[in-house]
Amino acid sequence: MAVAEPAPVGTLARWYLYGLHGYACEVLAAAATGFWERRDWRLRGYSSAWAGPLYATPALALETLYPRLRGHCCLPCRCLLYALLLYAWRLAAGATLHALGACPWDPRGRQGVLELGPACVLGGLLLEKLLVEPALRLRLAPRCPQPPAPPEPVFQLKDD
Repeated sequence: MAVAEPAPVGTLARWYLYGLHGYACEVLAAAATGFWERRDWRLRGYSSAWAGPLYATPALALETLYPRLRGHCCLPCRCLLYALLLYAWRLAAGATLHALGACPWDPRGRQGVLELGPACVLGGLLLEKLLVEPALRLRLAPRCPQPPAPPEPVFQLKDD
């Protein structure tokens, strides 16, 4: 019997993984901010239900850019491109959610390009190295073949 090759993890599953990662990062960042600003040792983090899709979608875009740029562009240049992508996504998503009255942050630019720039560069680097590269290598093993069912007992009536 031939063994099937492991299949790559699907796009929707990777989008979900990226969303969970973004959600966790946002909660941890909120906890760190609370500690930094108020010395709150409880490290309470919070987020919005929008965080998953808001982080997952640009990660998928970065995932499609990564293989194309990897051989042609050095790491600092890729990080700069990722930062531009992440910043543009944040502006577009913030404007859209603000128009709907659902934006979890202040989209009017309380944090400008200079403040968010380093975070976007670092975020792009971490996304590429810690999340996108491993996620693109993930494979699902084929299902194990089911063992054959044991034969059913045959009952026969005998004349005694």
